[in-house]
Formats: sequence, structure tokens, C-alpha cells
Amino acid sequence: MIERVDRLTTPPVVGRWYLVRTLTYQRFVRGAVRTWPIIGPKHTDQEFFNFQPEHYHVDVRFLNQKHLRLLQYHWCYGALEQALAQPCSAATPDRPLQPVEWKRMQCRRLGVRYPYFDKAPVQDLNAHYKGKQALKSKRGWLCPHRRVALGTQIADKSGIITCPLHGLRINAKTGKCMGPLHVR
Repeated sequence: MIERVDRLTTPPVVGRWYLVRTLTYQRFVRGAVRTWPIIGPKHTDQEFFNFQPEHYHVDVRFLNQKHLRLLQYHWCYGALEQALAQPCSAATPDRPLQPVEWKRMQCRRLGVRYPYFDKAPVQDLNAHYKGKQALKSKRGWLCPHRRVALGTQIADKSGIITCPLHGLRINAKTGKCMGPLHVR
């Protein structure tokens, strides 16, 4: 039996197959329709990021080589890290979001470094939530910003979990939001 990634309480195992929430849409290259693994709820990012369309985010842990080729074609370098923080799909009047489907996908990596800590909206988000307590669930801490379960994310060497949607930094032991990262 294949486990659903949203029911895990620990990070997925690289090389193992899971049922993953996916969205099928055209991204970057005309005619390149692909099923993309997604993480988190459908949401807007009006408050901190001034991004109104409803969208999802890519779950980079399940991107395969075809996904990476499309990303590299679009971004040329840093594609994997940039995919982490980019909306997976944004609804437009002529192109509504397609229904989410569960698909069997292989875990390819545990995650990547969040790329945008130095950007003002990410700094503002972290400053806003600094000191606030994340909720505890059966699946680990829930990010207080979009309620993403963080139990499948790995903590860094400092014991900090970074939410893959928007870079909110949370202490893995206490669940306290850490505030902005001071970037040199």
C-alpha cells in the first residue's frame, strides 16, 4: 500500500513512492503540459506578497528530470530552489485552476534551501509572526501562516524548520516562530 504524503509525520524517504497531490497545467513553455506535485492549500498571497490570484506551490521533493528540464529552460539556473518559492499555478479568468488529483510519485530529494530570505515580503512575514506559537497536530507543527503541516520537512542544523510555501521559520522543538533571518 502506498502512503499519502499528507499523512506522514516524518520526512518522506528518498527513492520511495507516495501518493502526492498534483495539479496538471501548462507552465513556462507553450505546449508543455505536465502534472506538478503541489504542497499546501490553495491560497492567495495578498497580505504580504501582493499576489491576488489563487494558487498552489510546487512540492520540490517530487520533481523529476522532466520537471527540472522545464524549470531550467525557464530560469536557466537555480531552478530547483526558485521552484520552491514560486506559485505552482495561478488562476486567471480564461484559465481556472484544474482539480487537484492524487498521483503516484517518487520522492527525489528531502528539500532545498529556501531562496528568498532576503526579500522584503519574506522578512515582513517572519517579523509579523515572530514569537507566535505554531499549532501542534498529528502531523507535526502547522505553519501559522497557511496551516501547512511541517512534520514532513527537515530541520536545518540550527533546529529550524522553514515552511516551503513562504519561508516562515519555526523552531522544530518549541514551535515558536523565529522572526526574520538576518542576511549578510
